[in-house]
Amino acid sequence: MILNNFDTKKMFEYENAYYATATEARFGKFLTHEPLANSIPTK
Repeated sequence: MILNNFDTKKMFEYENAYYATATEARFGKFLTHEPLANSIPTK
């Protein structure tokens, strides 16, 4: 499926490319939100 000119079958390739080029600050933001995400009940 094409969504906003992106092939959804390649979503992991896009994600990997994003993380490969992200700055250290972006990883810090991701890690800051990790405890919050883990506190959300899944059921």
